[in-house]
Amino acid sequence: MTKAMSLYLDGFRGVAALAVFLSHSTDKGITGGFLSHLGIFGDDAVMAFFVLSGYVIAFSAENKHDTLNDYVIARLSRLWSVVVPALVLTGVIDHFVGHQLGSDAPYRDDSVYGYVLSAFFVNQIWLISVFPGSNSPFWSLSYEAFYYSFFAAVYYLSGRARWLAAVAILVIAGPKIVLLLPLWFLGVLAYEIGRKSLDQAVGWWLWIGSFVGIGIYYITHAKFAIDLMTPIRPPLDRVFNPQLGAKYLFSMLIFMNIVGFQIVGSRFSRLLTRAGKWLRLGGRYSFSLYLYHTPLLILFTALTRSGHGKWWSIAAIYIGTLSLIAVLAPLTESRKDILSVNLTRVIRKCQKNGTARTSKVIQPVRTTRNSSTGFRHDAR
Repeated sequence: MTKAMSLYLDGFRGVAALAVFLSHSTDKGITGGFLSHLGIFGDDAVMAFFVLSGYVIAFSAENKHDTLNDYVIARLSRLWSVVVPALVLTGVIDHFVGHQLGSDAPYRDDSVYGYVLSAFFVNQIWLISVFPGSNSPFWSLSYEAFYYSFFAAVYYLSGRARWLAAVAILVIAGPKIVLLLPLWFLGVLAYEIGRKSLDQAVGWWLWIGSFVGIGIYYITHAKFAIDLMTPIRPPLDRVFNPQLGAKYLFSMLIFMNIVGFQIVGSRFSRLLTRAGKWLRLGGRYSFSLYLYHTPLLILFTALTRSGHGKWWSIAAIYIGTLSLIAVLAPLTESRKDILSVNLTRVIRKCQKNGTARTSKVIQPVRTTRNSSTGFRHDAR
């Protein structure tokens, strides 16, 4: 991956996380509906995250994680380094100040059930649809975790074990998660296409065309038009994703954008390098912004309740939330390496003692990459 592409993806992640934050901040119970027109961007930003995630995971597996052990440890340490603090933060804020918002508070489920399932990323499988307390962004992590698992099965395993594991993962995940799996794999496809040499004209058409397409998508309210043409009503919405057609369309536009920039990105190297510090910052702390913002919005809304909807209250909510995330993000995300070391010790201990039945699946194996299939094979 070129430096320009890396910076571009970091900025992309930062913008997507900011879009989700802004969409939730427009809730009437938070800012009184301030900037309410931005609420439409949140769900689309999550679809962009899925495509970006597929791209980054494909790159990481190819260049950083030679074994399944390495891959599993990297993914879990990345997730739990922010997930665990986010669960604690949500529980504390919901318990002590969430009730102060009364009927204006965002929906929340205070049951321990939602927290436990979310901690292990099974909060959206089949008919289950819960998240911890008021922290609704957690819904997408269940999808991501299963996509990581499915990719690992296909990429690192071989023979019958590969397909048995892959099918088992899809069966456990259920239709909601499986239906959006192709969107995540658009990112993987984008990475594979980027390994090939393509004409610059194709790159410009794809990159500029994606922005034009996104503009038309919003100007024509395509999301809602498609939803009317292909409605998914209760109880089917519990096992099928609402606005499924729109999600596929928007994800294809993001796919075009990424593939196009891979081809023409070198033209923007100097510009991206100048903004590199801020782009890296956006990418580094996008996950923290994504998972911390909802409980913090509730906290500062409760603290400024007397001025609900007034300019000073809105300013305090935005400034307070973003400032506290800026403090928390470096503290919690820096724990990723410590968590990685501890997970490595646990897995090695399980392998050494033979106490974990799954240890045979995640033993390190020396692998080679089949250039025609893109999959890993045992090279012993």
